[in-house]
Amino acid sequence: MKNFKYIIFSLVFILIINVLPLKAEILIRGGFLLQNLPTSEGYNKFIKQRYGTNSPQIYGSILSVSHKGEDSIWGGGLELDRIFGSFSYKTLNGENQVNKIKLQNTIAFFALFLGKSNNIEIDLGYGTNKLTREFYGYQDYHITASNISSQEGIQAIKSNGTIKMLQIIYKYDKRPSWLPDKFLSKLTIDLGARYTESNHKISSSDPRPAYDSKGLPSETKFEVGGFGLLGTLTYHY
Repeated sequence: MKNFKYIIFSLVFILIINVLPLKAEILIRGGFLLQNLPTSEGYNKFIKQRYGTNSPQIYGSILSVSHKGEDSIWGGGLELDRIFGSFSYKTLNGENQVNKIKLQNTIAFFALFLGKSNNIEIDLGYGTNKLTREFYGYQDYHITASNISSQEGIQAIKSNGTIKMLQIIYKYDKRPSWLPDKFLSKLTIDLGARYTESNHKISSSDPRPAYDSKGLPSETKFEVGGFGLLGTLTYHY
């Protein structure tokens, strides 16, 4: 299954490269992303109930390279995201602990440019990602005096998944008159919003599983997608 995900991603990226024209404008974009995680079901709901995180957020950097065909409304490219999140809580013993989430996305995307000056960009992407959870807790749900000391602590659990993305970006005037430098005049400030879907399976044997109403480990899905806002600087080459 893991190899299949990478095969699909590779095919999408190859398709994008092959359908785009040779003469193109290169767009190098870097910026910041803030995203809300859902809490309605699955592992997300468990986190909300267990740790009291009503509105968990993740944030981090995004970097992409894409190109737009000359005299064309179509483009495409590749994006790399490094996103983090954490939430603090108190254990039953009154100790302060912090659980952390790290997410690495690699997304290939098609781009559609609209507006008189192509200042509206709509991206549709697919990719792969790696999730790392650093959660405090216990591996065995049946805690006894003999096993508690060997299980207590923070575990780093990694999983691989896929991600689907729909993104809309508004681009300001490409070459503002108040920027005299030739290099700086090719920079734009872009604002946008995106929606992503990315489920990671959390098995009942996971070191930090979800628990059902009877207190037993249960298999769930962790949705690390959601709605996000982004702000970037884009260099037009």
